Amino acid sequence: MPLQLQREISDKSEHRLFVCSNRLEGYLKNIHGIGLSDYKVIRGDFSIVGLVVNVSLLFNQIDFMTEYNVNGTLMDQMLLYGHGNIALVMKGLGVSVNLKVGFTESEKIVVKDLVLNVHVKTFDLKMTGLFNDDDLSNTLSHAISEVLPGLLDDYQNEISSKASPIVANFLNKFLKKFSLNDLLDIIGGQHR
Repeated sequence: MPLQLQREISDKSEHRLFVCSNRLEGYLKNIHGIGLSDYKVIRGDFSIVGLVVNVSLLFNQIDFMTEYNVNGTLMDQMLLYGHGNIALVMKGLGVSVNLKVGFTESEKIVVKDLVLNVHVKTFDLKMTGLFNDDDLSNTLSHAISEVLPGLLDDYQNEISSKASPIVANFLNKFLKKFSLNDLLDIIGGQHR
């Protein structure tokens, strides 16, 4: 059986948000995600020469729910605070990853270069408690839902340049346990 993503995520632990500047701190807890296994592989190429991987997935719908708490200054410009709930429905989420891998001295896989591109057809966000004001949270949720798909398209290069190193770092933490043979076995369904 080939590699499959979990159908759902349910994580009750608390996770610190990655910070855009050292002046913003936030946490997510009770994270729930549904729909991660409902995707179509648009492209899946692996070249042994150069160890290049190109993958494009299209997710039908992903539902995400969590509690949040945030306090600080976003990008040294805007005061941001509040705590409440986030509910998010993304439809038509396209994710493309082009990466080049190499090996550590201990022959474990490491991502050397990664480019991530994301497109979403519809983005429906509902937040409570932002700025400790539910009416303002509702207005901002609606505005973000309306503009985010276009912003992703218009600023794809800028977003990719910021997000790609974060994704590469995340993948390297996961991949440091595996050799190339281990990874090929997992993808092919041959668990040792």
